[in-house]
Amino acid sequence: MGADTASALIATLEGDRLGGILPATDERVLLAFQDKQIVGSCVYAARGSVAYVWGCYVSQAVQRSGIGRRLIRQILNANSGAERLQVTGLWASKSATGFYTALGFKVVDQVEFELLPNCKQPALVMDAFVADLAAD
Repeated sequence: MGADTASALIATLEGDRLGGILPATDERVLLAFQDKQIVGSCVYAARGSVAYVWGCYVSQAVQRSGIGRRLIRQILNANSGAERLQVTGLWASKSATGFYTALGFKVVDQVEFELLPNCKQPALVMDAFVADLAAD
């Protein structure tokens, strides 16, 4: 994605508020901590029977430790009325695609995801019925 894009994304997190990554009022951010450090985050919004997930990241140092799975489970717990979860992940992130596939998500669409104004990246939309998601 390039150093300029990465720097611009990080700049949205600087300061006292996460508002820069939450463009709508119904979106929420989950944070995972380890030793008082943020090691994971997930942005989501429940709209009707679907909980939409995007911006789900786990620090490379703690990947494959269950943190990502716990973040997804927390979204399910917070949105007990959701029948489906839908995630949008960058096409280039093969590890994320593998993670969601292992949980039970299936690719339903390919889109251009706007990371920042005028910065679009190919992305996959993946969908799962809550009842079909892999258990902990």
